[in-house]
Amino acid sequence: MTSVACALIFTVASSAHGQELTTWPGFRGERGDGHAAPFPQTPFQPKLVWRAALPTQGVGGVAANSDFVIASSRSEDDKGDVFVCFDPVTGVELWRLSYEAIGQLDYGNSPRSTPLLHDPYVFLLGAFGDLKCVDLDSGEIKWSRHLIKDLGGVLPGWGYGWSPTLVDGNLIVMPGGKQCAIAALSIDDGSVVWQTPGETAAYATPQVANWTNQRSIIAYDTKSLGGWSAKSGERLWSLKPKEPNDFNVPTPVILPDAVVVASENNGTRRYEVNAKGALDAEPTAQVKSVAPDAHTPIVLGSQLIVAERELISLDLDKQLTVRWRIKDRALRAHNSLIAGGDQVLVATQGGELLLVKITDTNGEIVSRHKLGGDTGYLLSHPALSDNTLYVRGENSLQAWSLW
Repeated sequence: MTSVACALIFTVASSAHGQELTTWPGFRGERGDGHAAPFPQTPFQPKLVWRAALPTQGVGGVAANSDFVIASSRSEDDKGDVFVCFDPVTGVELWRLSYEAIGQLDYGNSPRSTPLLHDPYVFLLGAFGDLKCVDLDSGEIKWSRHLIKDLGGVLPGWGYGWSPTLVDGNLIVMPGGKQCAIAALSIDDGSVVWQTPGETAAYATPQVANWTNQRSIIAYDTKSLGGWSAKSGERLWSLKPKEPNDFNVPTPVILPDAVVVASENNGTRRYEVNAKGALDAEPTAQVKSVAPDAHTPIVLGSQLIVAERELISLDLDKQLTVRWRIKDRALRAHNSLIAGGDQVLVATQGGELLLVKITDTNGEIVSRHKLGGDTGYLLSHPALSDNTLYVRGENSLQAWSLW
């Protein structure tokens, strides 16, 4: 296993099964890379622990740790956002936050982002730009900002879809305004630490890279991929793909000396970092036929695992050549991936869980489970915490013990 994979795996505690445990405090987990602690080397046996009702449908991701699970929704009259916090063990509702947020978007009007847990607070973002810092114990709002009204942002066509990110103690947000395209906010009061002009925001969540002694924020706007100084907000470089009009939903995958990006018009590409800490203008590898429009790939050793109507392994060491493919009826639509050691858990749009064993030369589905209930249309990224998978159904949040 390469140093890339080793850096992605972390330990929180041990369960009764002897496995390391995971928390899922924000989009794609503890490190934002889709990795959990290694899964047990046995087929899973999912069991429903609890099911709790949510007001309406939603597509925003779930966040969870040992004390709190938070999911988003909309009010029944579709005039406001709703965030509900549950006890992770019992499913009892701990608090509910509702506020007016009127607007009309494709794919519904519910929040698209994943809450960000940062004890003692959680940061919540609605699709229309409402950003709130909320006390985890009480559900009371500590501070509130509006990305458009307060920061001059411009609403993207599908609403704000990226998730808030913590970098060096600041909350990184992308209002997408001409004078405030990206900003760092104080987590204490929401005040602006720095802001940088630019273009309307895309939908991918900002990432962090450490290259050539420069700590950078890597993110998309509607026209380009870019790097910003995490300290000052200065835009360091821009990279525009050859084919325009990507929606830029999949999040950039950060490697020690490169970035892998994927989009519907330009396919999957690898860009190398040069001596100035910027990306070279031309990719060193490109696979146009592997072009996910919403799913973010994950790294497992020297493999890039992509869900694009099938499960595909691309070789990071050999020009993104295909190592193996898995074709399965369950993989034909949207999928969310969680890696644990040498296995990948796939939550499919159709409400199935697939456990895939990965080797250097092959991927094999070793377990399969149909969740049932109202989980037949899953677009929300689930959260994995303390051996429990929290899945947002169409009108519910479900807790599933996996092993």
